[in-house]
Amino acid sequence: MRRRRSRRAAGGRPPGPTGPPSKPTSAPPAALARLLAGLLAVGLLAGALAAVLLVRSPGPAAAASPGATPTSEPVRIAIDSIEPKAPKPGDLFSVVGSLANTGADQLAGLRLRLDIGARLDNRSSLQDAARQSPAYQRSTAADPVPIALAPGGVAPFISTVPVDELGLGRLGVYPLRVSVRDHAGRSVGHLDTFLPWFPGGVLAGSATRLAWVWPLTTRPHRAVGRALIDDDLTRDVSAGGRLDTLLNAAATAAAPVATPDAGSAAGAPRRTAPVPVTWAVDADLVETVASMTTPYDVTGPDGQRRTGAGTIAAGGWLTRLRAAVQGQQVVSLPYADPDVNALARAGLEADVATAINLARDGLPRLLDGALVSDDIAWPPTGMASSAGLDAYVNTGTSTVMLDDSAVPAVPPPCCSTPSGHATITSAGRSLDVALLDSGLGAVLAGSADVAGGPRVAEQRFLAETAMITAERADSRAIVAAPPRQWAPDPTYAASVLADTATVPWLRPAALADVLAVPPPVAQRRSLNYPAVAVAAELPPAFLARAAGARAEMRSLRSSLPNDDLTTPVLLGLLRSNSAAWREDLRTGAALRDRVVAAQSALVDKVRVTSTGQVTLTSSHGAIPVTIANDLDQPVSVIVRLDARNAARLQATGDVQTVAAHSSKQISVRADALTSGEFIVNVTLLTLDGGTLGERGQLQVRSTGYGRVALGITGGAAGLLLVVAGVRISRRALRSRHRPATPETPARQDVPV
Repeated sequence: MRRRRSRRAAGGRPPGPTGPPSKPTSAPPAALARLLAGLLAVGLLAGALAAVLLVRSPGPAAAASPGATPTSEPVRIAIDSIEPKAPKPGDLFSVVGSLANTGADQLAGLRLRLDIGARLDNRSSLQDAARQSPAYQRSTAADPVPIALAPGGVAPFISTVPVDELGLGRLGVYPLRVSVRDHAGRSVGHLDTFLPWFPGGVLAGSATRLAWVWPLTTRPHRAVGRALIDDDLTRDVSAGGRLDTLLNAAATAAAPVATPDAGSAAGAPRRTAPVPVTWAVDADLVETVASMTTPYDVTGPDGQRRTGAGTIAAGGWLTRLRAAVQGQQVVSLPYADPDVNALARAGLEADVATAINLARDGLPRLLDGALVSDDIAWPPTGMASSAGLDAYVNTGTSTVMLDDSAVPAVPPPCCSTPSGHATITSAGRSLDVALLDSGLGAVLAGSADVAGGPRVAEQRFLAETAMITAERADSRAIVAAPPRQWAPDPTYAASVLADTATVPWLRPAALADVLAVPPPVAQRRSLNYPAVAVAAELPPAFLARAAGARAEMRSLRSSLPNDDLTTPVLLGLLRSNSAAWREDLRTGAALRDRVVAAQSALVDKVRVTSTGQVTLTSSHGAIPVTIANDLDQPVSVIVRLDARNAARLQATGDVQTVAAHSSKQISVRADALTSGEFIVNVTLLTLDGGTLGERGQLQVRSTGYGRVALGITGGAAGLLLVVAGVRISRRALRSRHRPATPETPARQDVPV
């Protein structure tokens, strides 16, 4: 055994549990040096190999992202004008813009030309060409740029060419590139766009009828009451702000506009057809702006108050909004535009109904009697789950606006865009569906990211709509809607609306016109709500905290004479459900927590102030309880007493009303079921049975016996009497049957 143990130790193996601990060993210095030298050689070899690979093939970090200007092309191109928007044979076509040198070297001898690509004949190929530059087949003659561009310098340009020299063929959409080359013929800058082409004009009756849904929404800017949590809304409603831009563009498009007509004598003005829009308006937004029209406070996260700066801007914006919507169709979004799908998934359909009814009742008043459609719904993102759709239907919705991907076509359209009307069944009812064109929605949403400026973004919109008309010879009615929180360039927003009435392949339409087109039979599948849409919803945990506070607030309302105190908090809790928090969960959580804190502070103003010990000298008695009410209204409550061991004491008092800013002591009749000392919880109940605030505690000392105690004692005494009677009876029976014997024992020991 000793030899085996010593051999294991010599081999470096750990000793057994009973063996002594081994000492750490170290490698010989020569071996360590050889190891380090080997590692160094491997590292140098790997570094050299990596350097060679990097030289031969640049890694992902060196590759230019799609749409980005390559570092080898230092000229950035911006477009101010592309005319005419709908060119015809014989027209003179021109592109006007500017060139900017973003490189470090001066550029001279530049030449600019237009390149034309192969005809695109469907929307899918158009979208592919927008994602990745197509091949270009022919070019116009190059025009010299007369100005040398120093680093950081900018030079204007104009390229004019007869349309007949562009080499356009059949109707469709053609890729168009503005290309800049240096004196050696190398490309130093380019910009891609598209050119719609209807050489014979648009056939009568084949223009696409386009209806617009125009959202006026924002994230909530109030927590509880009139004070705002920030003053960001001032920027949005001021000149050039997001909401000001949306209002101005739609208000201008909805009114007929006189424009000069170059083809008439002396440029006589002509009338442009109005472009109606369906306004989708959040009542919380309008209510907040209305509250800003008089001096208001802003309370920051630190609790500091300051005076808001948007009174004048808010008043002007609200006045213009009320004028713009008169005679137009207005859809009321649920109050604060909640995440309906998330609420329905969490079982909070009651919140959806409350938000819908608040908007339906309040928005007509806020908009000075404008005609508000109360049976049309538009879920956030245009997607709806079955439960979310049922929540709308259960409040009287008969028409819903959905993204066309939410109700897919059967079979998927390969070569043409169908009309934007379908039907679907929800909660046992048939619904009209206005299908929002997802392709146009993506073009509108991405307009700010298009290189070259708003005019190039507009050209992308024109190409998309032209392709819809070019697909088929018959007219279709479709619906376009930008995203909820859209922040477009002012020029772009105004232009795309105006284009609806000016380019020959489009005709303005109202939402009712789209819904008047009979939907094809069996054209659409059932509702589609993919996993990615579920993942985008507000998390259940985010909604749960506000849901608990809302239940407490509704319970408190049952004990108050009116809802003056509870309504501001309930509205704040509805704002915490806004779908806008999907993109900014942290700000939404901060607002929700402020509202929940205000709700807790309100509930805590009604409380039990009794403490100490109460003595009951008999099985029946009155326990005094003091209730304090710091609310601005009287409150009606019920007091309930519960011992920790329910077998000791339970009692519920009558309804008690405590005046505002006062205290009241009441007596609750109670039966002590046992004697001794025990803790009793004092709970305040609202009139609908909900608990109110924190429980109080009293220590009760009972010196009398209650009915249960007396019953137990009586029962025990009776049982003792029965047992004693049985024993006496048995003894009497045994003595009666025993024979008479002398005093000496009857049994004697007999020797064997």
